[in-house]
Amino acid sequence: MRSNLLIRFSLFAFVVFSFFSCTKTTEVFQTDALEDYIPQVAGKYITYRIDSTVFTGFGSNTEIHSYQVKHVIESQITDNLGRPSYRVFRYLRDTAGTQPWVPGGSYFITPLSNQVEVTEDNLRFIKLHAPIRQDYKWKGNSYLSFEPYSSVYSFNNDDAMDTWEYNYKNVNDIFNYKQQNLSNVLDIIQIDERTPLDTINVISNKATIPKNSEAAWLRGNATDTVIITANTPDNGHEDLTIYNRSNQYVSLNKIKIPPGYALSFHYDGNKWYYPNPLTIANNKVVIPRGAYIAYIFGKPTIAPTTIDVSQVDTFQTKKIAIFNRSDSNAILNNIIIPPGFGRNYELRNGQWSYYNGVNILLDTDPYFSDTPLGFTNYSIEKYAKNIGLVYKELIMWEYQPSRGKTGFGIKMWMIDHN
Repeated sequence: MRSNLLIRFSLFAFVVFSFFSCTKTTEVFQTDALEDYIPQVAGKYITYRIDSTVFTGFGSNTEIHSYQVKHVIESQITDNLGRPSYRVFRYLRDTAGTQPWVPGGSYFITPLSNQVEVTEDNLRFIKLHAPIRQDYKWKGNSYLSFEPYSSVYSFNNDDAMDTWEYNYKNVNDIFNYKQQNLSNVLDIIQIDERTPLDTINVISNKATIPKNSEAAWLRGNATDTVIITANTPDNGHEDLTIYNRSNQYVSLNKIKIPPGYALSFHYDGNKWYYPNPLTIANNKVVIPRGAYIAYIFGKPTIAPTTIDVSQVDTFQTKKIAIFNRSDSNAILNNIIIPPGFGRNYELRNGQWSYYNGVNILLDTDPYFSDTPLGFTNYSIEKYAKNIGLVYKELIMWEYQPSRGKTGFGIKMWMIDHN
């Protein structure tokens, strides 16, 4: 009896060992279905409160316009690509809900096997994408053209919308609805880009820049040159622009900025310096891909120093200011920059050539007097399981010195549904 049991156990162990040794297993990651978060049923509706931000008075005033909007799934149709889709009608009324609904346009929802598309005003977005997993990313605007809002807004915010990476920031959030918490809410961050401008007051002829600041506006009165302190930044925050709106010169690392002007700095070699400080190596310097300003330092063994622009992204960069702080001539396309001078170059017909035809004394480093540009691109959407879109926020505006703020903002949240 004992012998039979031993034989059976040995045979079982051999089978198990053989199974795990010879069989390749694949882990399948199960996620919720996309249609759970955008139900497609004729007659389904959701009502939202909307706060719409508009800029008036040539961009100097900000106004909030509020109203209600109801989204109603009207019927299933076939879209212009021959795919089953759902047509959604919008209806508008006042914030208090005392006026009758009036038509406010329509859009289309197209559910596919691995994504859900929404087409509105001929703009196609990939709102959801499988798998539903924390931090999963996809190009939600990949179908958009360059500058899709150019017919309405004269800003640069939409120049690269097709590159926005949507991502599931939270796959189990909570949304409060009528004093109740809806669980299993998806948070999708579509974009979060801002150019913060830190306002710094000058005190006792000194000013301290916050760590990782990208742009600082210095204001106030001083009795002498304002000494600026800027701490070591974290990786990815090595660029800093200082706008001097005080009544005196300001100085960072002994580099001065006159009142009313600004200058861009770059952190390199454990100190704040000019952007793109390039050291001569093998009798040449290579201009970085995205540079628009560069400074040449060092000494070649054979003069002149060759300026190599082969790495420059000529699709994005059409003008470059190059300043020669070395002790010998530097040359680009047979155009010489003497020591102590700078030159502006412009790309024309594929060649870098003179721009305004003069060498610039280094005493006039590239200060600029424009009011700083600022912009915000922020977009988030929240979807509740078995309900649909319950919250949306989209902000796209740019501050332009000549025209103030231009753009728009929308914030909407669910107040009723069936």
